[in-house]
Amino acid sequence: MAIELNIKGKQVTGKFNFGAFYKANKLLSTEQNGTNAGDGAVNLFYGIVTGDVMMLPSAIAILVPTKLTDEQLSDAVDALNAAHNGDIDAVFDEIKEELQESGFFVKAVKNQIKSMDMVREALMTKEDTTEVQKKSFDEMLSTLKENV
Repeated sequence: MAIELNIKGKQVTGKFNFGAFYKANKLLSTEQNGTNAGDGAVNLFYGIVTGDVMMLPSAIAILVPTKLTDEQLSDAVDALNAAHNGDIDAVFDEIKEELQESGFFVKAVKNQIKSMDMVREALMTKEDTTEVQKKSFDEMLSTLKENV
């Protein structure tokens, strides 16, 4: 499957293939010790499954082959929302389904879950870890597990 987007007045088909996976890791990864952490695909996945509206322009930027201005990204989000009759949840559902069908994104999320499971016990027993941090970690882990 694919996502149909209206970019600059033209229909563009976007897929969460390896190119999108690569671009997500390049654009959305956090930085750790001065290097790219390679978690951009997971960050996109998590943002979409939790309904982070600000992740929509990022998803579109990752799906299209050309660089878009902020205005073009905004217009594309509006067009995608209009194509779903203003139902923003339907927009998220469509993108989420596409991400869940991508072996590249699912593999990255499963690897993240495995890593998080390995550090969870140590994190929960650290004295300097706050209850809010523990709860946030558990919620993220649970959300990722529920959506792959």
